Amino acid sequence: MRGSFGARAGPGRDWATQGLDVTMRDFDVSYLRGLLDTVPVDGRLTGRTQMDGPRAATRARIDWVFHDRRADSAETAIRGSGVIAFGVPGDIVFRKFTVDSARVALATVHVISPAVQLRGDLEAAGTLAGEWRNVEFSGLLAHVDGDRPVSHADGTIRLDTRRDTVGVWGALRFDSLEFDGVRPSYPQVALVGAMAGTVGLAGYLDALALDVDLAGRRRPGAVHRRQLARPRPAPAGGRPAPPPRRRGG
Repeated sequence: MRGSFGARAGPGRDWATQGLDVTMRDFDVSYLRGLLDTVPVDGRLTGRTQMDGPRAATRARIDWVFHDRRADSAETAIRGSGVIAFGVPGDIVFRKFTVDSARVALATVHVISPAVQLRGDLEAAGTLAGEWRNVEFSGLLAHVDGDRPVSHADGTIRLDTRRDTVGVWGALRFDSLEFDGVRPSYPQVALVGAMAGTVGLAGYLDALALDVDLAGRRRPGAVHRRQLARPRPAPAGGRPAPPPRRRGG
């Protein structure tokens, strides 16, 4: 580790960073457990961290590569900037944090929340808001699993992992939903090829409502709409996201 670091401690358990600018190589994040109330991952971090301000409103800029010890060293990379609150209700809270680019190992997501079965990586660019276990993302997404076809979407999605059963609220517009790319994760999916359109989600995975409007590329007129289950209301701390605007409309 090298760089500059200034800090102020107190009063009480409060603290603030002052002009922190540190570059790390294979830094063991377990060392942060004495400083932060919650460290949701376990592994080694490489990259640059810049922070300034009180823990409840820390201005941060990060360029990180993380290798997850609990997921066979799965690699996650993220670059972005914004305001993060530490040690507040919700533990770690993003306040309009801009993600310039990210590639998230879904193996790490599975360790944090075993109900998430999707394999591969999620690539993203957009904004994060809310506490880390009930976080909302708005922007562009892509699902990548090896050399299989890549699915692309944009919109808003909120993931609630505060309980054993994961909750999802959001609306996504797919330029391409590639069934061959997600089948290794969900072998029960019988569809082949790709479709485009919108998908809305609301509820927990044991009672999830889907509002699907997709059309197959080979048969543009084949649009499917289906409502499954009954959504539970969104828990306190956020409302279901509105559907994204259609392009050109």
